[in-house]
Formats: sequence, structure tokens, C-alpha cells
Amino acid sequence: WWSNRHGQCRCTHHGIPTTTMTGPIGKTVAEIRFSKFAKGLEAIKEEAKTSVGNSNAAENRMWCFHWVFFVISLISAATLSPLYLISFLLPGIWQSIHWGLFAHHELHDAHGRRHTFAQGSVLRRVIDWADVIEPRSWIYEHNHLHHSFTNTKKDPDFLIFHVPWSYRNIQGLTLAMITWRWSYYSTNAYELLRHRKKSSNGFYNLWDVGTTFFLRVWGPYIAFRFVFLPFIVNFVMSYLMSALGVQHGEFFWNTFINLLLAEIVTNIYTFVIIVPNHIGSDLYWFDEKKLGHSRASCKLSDEPLIGQVLASCNYSTGSDWIDYFHAGLNYQIEHHMFPTFGIDKLRHIQPRMRELCEQCNIPYVQESVFKRFWKMARVFVGLDEMRAHPVLHA
Repeated sequence: WWSNRHGQCRCTHHGIPTTTMTGPIGKTVAEIRFSKFAKGLEAIKEEAKTSVGNSNAAENRMWCFHWVFFVISLISAATLSPLYLISFLLPGIWQSIHWGLFAHHELHDAHGRRHTFAQGSVLRRVIDWADVIEPRSWIYEHNHLHHSFTNTKKDPDFLIFHVPWSYRNIQGLTLAMITWRWSYYSTNAYELLRHRKKSSNGFYNLWDVGTTFFLRVWGPYIAFRFVFLPFIVNFVMSYLMSALGVQHGEFFWNTFINLLLAEIVTNIYTFVIIVPNHIGSDLYWFDEKKLGHSRASCKLSDEPLIGQVLASCNYSTGSDWIDYFHAGLNYQIEHHMFPTFGIDKLRHIQPRMRELCEQCNIPYVQESVFKRFWKMARVFVGLDEMRAHPVLHA
């Protein structure tokens, strides 16, 4: 039980309404043109292959800038005091974008590297994606569970079902934002893979995941991020400063402190661009038990992908800078239609996807990330509710 700001008391289950609700723009299932949508998706897929092919021009441009950004962020972390803010803001933002824009698509097999990217050895993980999330765990948690059961109880990324009510307030939202990669994502993904669970247990007690988790997941990351990287930065910067005849101080501790603070930035940045993609009062949740199908939200009557559109939203799109700083997550609807597409194809098909949804009377939600965050936050703290589609939740 909870009370909204008007003082009205409503009965909910995990903050989600137990009653059915109409669509955000009054659409009913009878109005959705299933066969036209299926044919349209196939046409979009073929057009992307023909028009874009294997071209990765936009991604290559962003990739080049990404590594320039990496060097700049390390230099700022090594040479600037945390009082300058950018000394830890830049590394934190870089880490966020590396996960969302590059590791995300690589592990979806956008370039045929899903089985080798950041896997096979500690060195490979450090080179490709040095983060607190173990890559194989991410593949199972995200590619399989999230994409197969979007916005159902089996979806580990659908926080509304997995965050206890005691945390469903402003304080809990703030705590989740600044810690979630460590307290929720890495531990949760590891446990889901280890036990091949089909649903999340939410925020884990760190003692429950065991020493193997620390040795395989957190240990290599902590050693690289907070020992090896500051050591290398200190060595290189000291050598360069000495070669240039410039007096300098100790770079190790400056880098260490800034990278530590950058973890908070990465947590906040990734939370803001990831979680609102599927939570908002104008998006839908589904009850997989009433679908009779293993792909949960992907099953809407005879059309397996309409549920993905109803459960997802886009942010602003259209240019390298917009796509880069949204970490490619601004094409979430298109990504759930074609998970193996890279950023070039996603950008190309976005206007066509929107047009197809309008033609088939399927709600297509696209707003700025700031508006989407606000809508997600209102649902998180219980002021608003997600929509339960009448066909999928009777």
C-alpha cells in the first residue's frame, strides 16, 4: 500500500498496477496491424543490409574520438585535483560510453566477436572491456534474459520487480544510482549465470556471492583499475615530464583518487541512460505466465516483436555527438528489433521504424533522456504506474 501525492491509496504489486490499463494513446490490440508490421520489419532489415551493408563509418568516427577522449581523461585524472571535477567526470563518462556503445554491441555480435570480445583471458578482458561486470555474465543476463523477457518478472534489468519497497523512495533511488554497477549489476549477472536462474533476486548481499566471484569478477577489475592503471599513468607521465624538463609531483595518488570518484560518475551516468529505456508511465509491463511462451514480452498475439516496442523508448537521435554521449542507447526500440545491428544500421532504420509503427498503430515513444529519467523516477518512487497491456495482463 502506498499513498500518492493526492493522498489517494492504491493497491499495487511491486509498484505495478494489478488492474488493466488502456494504451498511452488509446490504441487497442484490434487496431494494431500485425501482418503489416511483420512485413515492414522484414523490409527494413533487407534495406539496412542493402543500403548500409558492412559500413561502420559513424562507429569508426566515434571509435577514433573515443580513444582521444580516453587519453584526455587519463591526463586530466593524473594532473588535476578532484576539486576541478573534470578530473573524475571525464574518466567516468568514458567508462560509461565504452560499456554502452562498444562493449554492448560487440557482445550482441554486431561485428562477429561475441565469443571472443573481452573473454578467454584477463588480458583480453582488460584490452576490450575492463569493467566490474564479467562479460559472460553480461551475455546471459542481458542478451538472453533481458531481451527474451523484456519488462516481465524474469527480466533482470526491469528494476521495478526487483528493488524492495523499502528502497522505492528518493533515498533508495539515489543509493541505487551511485552504486548499481557494484551492488546490483555485476553481482546479479554473475549469480544468474552461475545458477542459470530465470529471474533476478535483486540486490545481493555481497557475502552471498562467494570468494570465486571476487577472484573472477571484482578482483581483476580492482587490480587493473586502481593499481595497475595508476601505476602506468604515473610512470608514463613522470617520464614525459622529466623529458620535457618540467617539475612534477606524484601522479599515482591523484589518478587513484580520481578513478575512484569516477566509479560514482559511471554508476550515475549508466543508470540515467539505461534504466529509463524500459520504465515509464507510458510504457508497458507484461505477465509472462499468461503468455504461454518462453519469450515473454516478445509475444503479442501473432506478432513476436510488438511487445518489445511497447516496452521500450528512444531518446534523441541523429548525429555522431548525440549517439556517442547517449552510448548508442538512444535507439532502444530499433535495438530490440535487431539486436545484432551496429550503430550505423540503427541510425539508418530509425526513421523507417518510427514510420512503420505509426502505420501499424503501435505507440512509438521517443523523448529526451532527461524527460525519460523523470518519468522513470516517478514510477520508481511510486508516484506513477507502468501500463499493463490488456491482452497480456487480464
